[in-house]
Amino acid sequence: MKKQLGVASVVTLLVVTLFTVSALATDAQMYFSSDKNGQNRVTNIQEGDEVWIVVIDNDQNIDCDIRDKMSPDLKIMDPKTGAYIVWNRNEAFDPEDIQADDDYLEETGADTGVFVSVRAFQVGTRESYDDPALSTHVVDRPNAGVVDDFQWGHYLYMDDDDDTFADDRRRLIYNYGWAPGYQDVGATADVPSQIVAGSGENYIIGRFENMNTLIGLYQDPNDATDVAIGLMKIIDTEASISWDQEVYKDANTSASITVVDPDENLNCNEVEYVPVFIIINP
Repeated sequence: MKKQLGVASVVTLLVVTLFTVSALATDAQMYFSSDKNGQNRVTNIQEGDEVWIVVIDNDQNIDCDIRDKMSPDLKIMDPKTGAYIVWNRNEAFDPEDIQADDDYLEETGADTGVFVSVRAFQVGTRESYDDPALSTHVVDRPNAGVVDDFQWGHYLYMDDDDDTFADDRRRLIYNYGWAPGYQDVGATADVPSQIVAGSGENYIIGRFENMNTLIGLYQDPNDATDVAIGLMKIIDTEASISWDQEVYKDANTSASITVVDPDENLNCNEVEYVPVFIIINP
């Protein structure tokens, strides 16, 4: 009888231990923030905004005395245009030996379990802020052929096989045509003004579009089944245009117009240009 009680006690202990281990595992959460501390959660942004990536994952709170760091598998994409985050994950990431191009998340404080990206990502910019002719929207501006925040963004879904469904994915290439398939990740990014005939397989970097949804995905480095999803919307605001007078004396009178469009304020530190067309006596 004592032996049977001892076996039963061991079995009970094992069951309790298993439940204890299971209780420690947590499901991750992911969202976006307008501040580097991850405190101001955002779901609606305007093109040009910078966002930080925030992940809550207590499983990665490995040392409660320090701010833990991790470089997980993380993605943000615009499924409509193909815009895709430039996230330099280091599978051999070493918190004690961080490489210059490592993208990683850092805990906001010791033992918080809240991790924020070490840098912000700007959702859309212009080819040039200085030249009105080059103020085209792009997902990023290549610096020496390298994009920093987002890439691609030029996909088109079309009916290319006459099956009446727009289910054929195409990408814009150097000769202003549409080529099949996915973008070669080794190709060089060019902004629209750089594209010339014969430039090889360079791809034309695209742009974000208002009212599109960006989808973020995070996978726990130690648990492939623990995946978190975050969403944010690129909102659209209605622009307005006004003249400085309602009636002008004659055709020689100078006039000025004012355009109000928050969607075109892609950088709060730059003076920006927008195209305006005036039709006289249509």
